Amino acid sequence: MVDVMKDLRKALPDDHEVLTIHDMSVEAELATDLLLADAKSSLDFIIVKNASKHAIEARRAANEAQKLNRLAV
Repeated sequence: MVDVMKDLRKALPDDHEVLTIHDMSVEAELATDLLLADAKSSLDFIIVKNASKHAIEARRAANEAQKLNRLAV
């Protein structure tokens, strides 16, 4: 959308409506980029949080397995 508006702005440099719409399209693109970055950061955080939980559970399971091995010996 921004590219189209840039082309239109070049074609009609004195049109204030085109300038306004161009500015709005730039703001919309920036907002979209920020939203995407925020969503990615949130997803990365959730992945790390879940990995941490799985590591804790794996450690507990390993401890229990070690206890069972000691009893078996």
